[in-house]
Amino acid sequence: MQEDLSTRYLLYLRDMSRQIIFSTSSGAGNYSQVLIQGRKKNKDERFSRITDYSLSKIELKGSEAYRADINLAAKGFGLFCALGILCGTYIPKNKKNSLRLLAAPIIYGRLLFEEEGDCDISEWIVNYDLATCLYSEQTDESEEMDYLFNDEKVSGSNTIREIESFLEHKSKNDLQNILKQGDIFVDDFSKVAEIPFVVCKTPLEAAQSAIEARDNGQKMLYYCPGDWVFNAPVPDGLNTYTALDEIAKELQEV
Repeated sequence: MQEDLSTRYLLYLRDMSRQIIFSTSSGAGNYSQVLIQGRKKNKDERFSRITDYSLSKIELKGSEAYRADINLAAKGFGLFCALGILCGTYIPKNKKNSLRLLAAPIIYGRLLFEEEGDCDISEWIVNYDLATCLYSEQTDESEEMDYLFNDEKVSGSNTIREIESFLEHKSKNDLQNILKQGDIFVDDFSKVAEIPFVVCKTPLEAAQSAIEARDNGQKMLYYCPGDWVFNAPVPDGLNTYTALDEIAKELQEV
């Protein structure tokens, strides 16, 4: 009985950690615009977190990728794999005349390297910050409950739950099946936000198009499907979350 309570409490801590880390609206945990670095004059520097590497391509780098990850970790950064990237513009709630940028992975996981260069992904994570931004584009607060419980309307919260359920226990070996979840996310949340989207070939193209849309005062989304490696600040507490998750998995297997 005591062990059962301990296990359930550990699972509770893990889930609370997930919500705190990946739903934060400030600091390194905000992943809604993580792929574009502010208003830097140097365009190459502004887009320096974006790469054209796929997961299979970074794996071919072996120990070179391991050393790069070590160097990034010293600066509080890490290498991540995005499954689908979504860029574009939206209007925050209560700021009707202010277009904001989006440039973020839809689903992502941190790459964990062995010294010889082998890598793994312990968990795939849905980008809550991205979903929150698009969700804020819908109706005002007085109409939110009606929106959520009206079956004739699209509800992003249901999509998040379904994607998370699908991602549970999935590894990097399930890549092709997981990639389809990015399509589902974009299709649903573009309807939630009532913003059209177009498909782009590369993350850089999507990010550049988003900035152009913002400068031209347009609401638009640009979706780049596929698996793409990027570097970014590691959200505060990610290591704690990962440790809790690993312990929880071990207990569940006992």
